[in-house]
Amino acid sequence: MDGTPRLRSAYPSSPRVSQKERALNSPASGSGLSRVPLPPLTRSKSEAYAPVIPFSLVDAPSQRLYVLFFYAGLTTWRLCDSQGLTSDEADSLWHFMKWVAIDTAFLYGLPGLRIPWLQWSSTTTTTVFVLHAVFNALLMFHISIPFGSWLIALSKIFYDRELAVAERRIKPASIFQNSSLILGKQIIHILPDGSFCISPSNNHVNLPILVNQTTPTRIDLVRFDFETNTNETITITKKEIKKIKKHSAINISKSESESAWVLHHAVKKIGLYQLLRVVDESNLEVRRMVSEAVVVRCPSATIRLVAPHKCKGELSNFHLEVDATPPIEVKYSKTINGEEMGYTVLTIPSELTDSPLETRETGSAIMPMTSEAQVDISWALSQSTAIPLNESLGVSGSWHYQIHEVRDGCGNVVGYSDAPQKEPKLGRSSDISTLEQVFFVHERPKATLHDCDSQNPLKVAKGGSKNLPLRLSSADKQPETSIYQVSYLFTPQQRVNFDQEHLENASRVEFTTHYPGGSHEIYDPGLYTLSTVRNEFCEGDILEPSSCLLLTPPEPNLSIKTQPIADKCVGSSLGIIVDLDLIGTPPFRVSYSERRSGGGPVIPKIAKTDLLHSQLQLKPEHAGHYIYEFVDISDAVYKQPRSLSRQNLVLEQDVKPLASARLLDPHPARRTCIGETVALGVQLSGEAPWKLEYELIHNGRRWKKTVENIMERIYTLETDKLNSGGDYTVALTSVTDHTECKSFLEQETKIQVALQRPKVAFGFIEGKQSILALEGKKLELPLRLQGDPPWTIKYRNLDFPDEGSRQRTFYNSNDRLETNGAGVYELTEIKDAICPGSVDASLNVFKVAWIPRPAVRISDSTAVESKGGKYVKNAVCEGDEDA
Repeated sequence: MDGTPRLRSAYPSSPRVSQKERALNSPASGSGLSRVPLPPLTRSKSEAYAPVIPFSLVDAPSQRLYVLFFYAGLTTWRLCDSQGLTSDEADSLWHFMKWVAIDTAFLYGLPGLRIPWLQWSSTTTTTVFVLHAVFNALLMFHISIPFGSWLIALSKIFYDRELAVAERRIKPASIFQNSSLILGKQIIHILPDGSFCISPSNNHVNLPILVNQTTPTRIDLVRFDFETNTNETITITKKEIKKIKKHSAINISKSESESAWVLHHAVKKIGLYQLLRVVDESNLEVRRMVSEAVVVRCPSATIRLVAPHKCKGELSNFHLEVDATPPIEVKYSKTINGEEMGYTVLTIPSELTDSPLETRETGSAIMPMTSEAQVDISWALSQSTAIPLNESLGVSGSWHYQIHEVRDGCGNVVGYSDAPQKEPKLGRSSDISTLEQVFFVHERPKATLHDCDSQNPLKVAKGGSKNLPLRLSSADKQPETSIYQVSYLFTPQQRVNFDQEHLENASRVEFTTHYPGGSHEIYDPGLYTLSTVRNEFCEGDILEPSSCLLLTPPEPNLSIKTQPIADKCVGSSLGIIVDLDLIGTPPFRVSYSERRSGGGPVIPKIAKTDLLHSQLQLKPEHAGHYIYEFVDISDAVYKQPRSLSRQNLVLEQDVKPLASARLLDPHPARRTCIGETVALGVQLSGEAPWKLEYELIHNGRRWKKTVENIMERIYTLETDKLNSGGDYTVALTSVTDHTECKSFLEQETKIQVALQRPKVAFGFIEGKQSILALEGKKLELPLRLQGDPPWTIKYRNLDFPDEGSRQRTFYNSNDRLETNGAGVYELTEIKDAICPGSVDASLNVFKVAWIPRPAVRISDSTAVESKGGKYVKNAVCEGDEDA
């Protein structure tokens, strides 16, 4: 058992004692009483590698599991940091360094725990650390790894097949890595040794016959007809050969003519041509190689034209008609709104399974010369095929399809010009070339109703009509030029069911309108629902709301009840209250007249209300007998007034009104100067004389005022002087007339009093109120203005008193007075927007002077005298001094 291997997690083994040590420790050895000292106690190798966390506390598998959980937590934290990063490089670098430090502590600290199976060597720890550092860089700097491309490339090893044009899955590797394609085997396998085609524009072809080291005198060809499978022999005589050879010698050199030359024989019939026999000058048959030529009709392709106008979302639904020997390839292009979408190649296989163009081996003849059995060669006949092109037209605008090339199974290619065809006219497909198809894809029109739905019906007067609230929309460039056909369902109002739906026998109405709709009138009340909409090109869509209920409300009518307005103080009626009971559709407009007996004028009046029950107070301002007559009524539907004369709605009353007073113009706030009074117009009603009480309110203080013995109905109320600036309020409180009945009033007006009177003064220029300038220069004299703009000032030039005062208006408190004349300017008056002001007497003068012009003066002298504006020096003798 001592040799049993132990795990590091096992308990340490017992120390092994040798025979010599056992003899020394035995009491029978040596002197019986002597003791041999024990060896010093040392730690065993197993104790040196014991884990930091004892297994008695947590066993080894649990410790490994806890480490795994801790590592998963770190990884989750690491991924969260990566997702939360933005494009800031500083943050990415900080997180990268942080995780490198965390991985260093974790990976290099993990072996120190001495957990079994996790005590890695330093090389392994360094490798794992480098992998974590690379992983941190990818995460923190958002470096993408093409895992998707790697998985796709890996999947190609097990499954590498793609969908071909013929809707079959093929393996591209079998084609790309097939050397036979490079060597040309496949082409020879498909194509015959020579192929030619005949078209209406080229009704013959020249068959090339290669002649080498001989001069033939007779050549026999055999032609196999594709339609009848019969053959005929064509003989080229010696005379024809000489003629052909002479023509061929023009195009070949001497060296070529001595060895080989090509004989071109013209044929006009389609079929399979083979060399049957060649005889030379020695009348011997020349050995010939197995060769043949196929002459077919040239391939052609056209488009079976359809109507050019389509709707968005429809299918193109047209055909390419191809006439050629299969297998056939057609190349066409598509352009959408001027943007080329590339080329498309369509392949049409042969309907015959035994076509040698698909099954013939390399070097073998299509028609064996020794074959006695009749061989079917109908595979070479031209095959007319209609290829449907049916794709969704999902983009509005112009779609242009054009055929560029067609290739038959023999390799004959017919290309069509890429030059643009004649631009087609709208609606005329006959003008379009058969090599191209143009579609004009239109947006579908849309129709909806506005300002009307099941909750908000239309209302119309009896016998009237309304325009169907139709709204048309279209994304076409010129929708206003289109004509729209709209149909709707109609059910009369009496037959509309509870859910506001149509019955099965609802009538259908169609009409024609133009963009944007709204020109169709409807008369009968009932339910209208849009059914279809279309223009000259497309069926459209019906959007919600699509239903509208047309109602005919009852005609407006009026009934009245009255009750007097009595006053205990006056002892008589002050007026009447009229209860108006209305029928119809609010708002209502009731017209009535007021006439005072005794020859007074008839005053028309109007009462408006939005309610079906309302009250009208008839309280005249003056005493007398009044007659009221209700004339007509109208509402929101019946806008033409309906007469009420048949109902004889006439009211009469004797009125003795209470005293009242009102300000004639209370609303706009008045503005005045400080220290002035304000006059207000007051209109009084009742019987004179009147006593008027009012209040003057300013800064929270009230002054009650009373004016007695007022005899005029229009009285001018003048306030006291308003000596404080700010806002004042004049409020009428009560009025009493001859009956001694006091009426309380609720009316007031605002007065704005300027805080100070305006002032004006001249400013300074460089600390002075004077200036020297060049004569005639335009100057600006500074002003200092106070008050409410605009200011009107008067000034004068003291040097020119005859000119009088001048007046100017200014709008800026630091404005400038423009002038171009010298003198002493004085400010005389000022007035702002409210009141006149004062001029600062110390700063009301500004002096303007001109800089003197330069001048020359000659001093008086006896040697110079002035003559006619000139100065002349006196004559002197030669040699004398000139003083």
